[in-house]
Amino acid sequence: MGKRGGAKGGAAANNEIILNSSKGTFKFTKLKDGLYVQHMFGANSGQIGIPTDALLKFAGIVSEAALPAGKAVAKPVAAMSKGITKKEQPKKEKKAPEPKPTLEDLDADLTSYLSARNGGEAGGTEAEA
Repeated sequence: MGKRGGAKGGAAANNEIILNSSKGTFKFTKLKDGLYVQHMFGANSGQIGIPTDALLKFAGIVSEAALPAGKAVAKPVAAMSKGITKKEQPKKEKKAPEPKPTLEDLDADLTSYLSARNGGEAGGTEAEA
């Protein structure tokens, strides 16, 4: 695999920063569109590319993670969580049910339907299937 950033003979170029730690070597390479980070530690090696527009947020996250556990900045949390609460729904008024149609109302509806279907003729009681 070729070297990025033009580093030759183990010397780091101007756009590379090398960080040695007990858990391997980190190589930071500045690119036109962001930062390329390589971690070299045997089988636990890897790389990540961070776009320029996300670098500040990424740096903030890394800075928070670097603080000792006891000194971590506490994020505001609600005093006592009530869990998920259901909103109070306005009570709906029940409408009075419509009165059931009488036999005469049903017969009148059927007659008007049949007369309209037959072109205005009085259909009587014949129903076409």
